[in-house]
Amino acid sequence: MDGWDLVDPKIKRIVDVLSFNKDKLYHLKQLAADARVSHATTFRVMKKLVKLNYVSILKIGKLKLYKTK
Repeated sequence: MDGWDLVDPKIKRIVDVLSFNKDKLYHLKQLAADARVSHATTFRVMKKLVKLNYVSILKIGKLKLYKTK
């Protein structure tokens, strides 16, 4: 049993995508598609990851792009 057994599989898929592509900027829709998670769930998870300081947001006008710190 590893630590990921305690984490929701959807959260793990999002973190895996971000960790695998650390230098890539992700739009929420693209991240949701790559992680095979709904847009709404991705939004909630990203909100938590930003609060935990794992992810940073780059705002360009109304566009938000996410990147692993």
